[in-house]
Amino acid sequence: MKSALKVLNSSVVIVGRIKRHSDYHHVREANFSWHNRNKTKKDFCELCGDSHDLVLHHIVPISWGGAFFAPDDVITVCKNHHSILHKRIKKVLNKDLLIQYLSPYANEIIKKSKSTII
Repeated sequence: MKSALKVLNSSVVIVGRIKRHSDYHHVREANFSWHNRNKTKKDFCELCGDSHDLVLHHIVPISWGGAFFAPDDVITVCKNHHSILHKRIKKVLNKDLLIQYLSPYANEIIKKSKSTII
């Protein structure tokens, strides 16, 4: 929600307590562990077959509504392919497109943020 408000240039400030271990590093670590336990993480890059420096890549980016723990939304890739994929995504999913998608819901987003304490 904070990202949506920022993109829409809203002056609304969301305040609240920060959950323990809610930083990006801990969330990604939990995500990686979950995919290991549920056998969705592979032992090789699904694009080139390499078995070194593997990471999970979310097909629908988390910032665009992708789910951390959705088995159908991740692929295992090497770091090289991961950076290539993100460069491609950055060209397609840019700030202008996000504003275009969020603009019809601007009033609703601002209203919810004013009535919600996170």
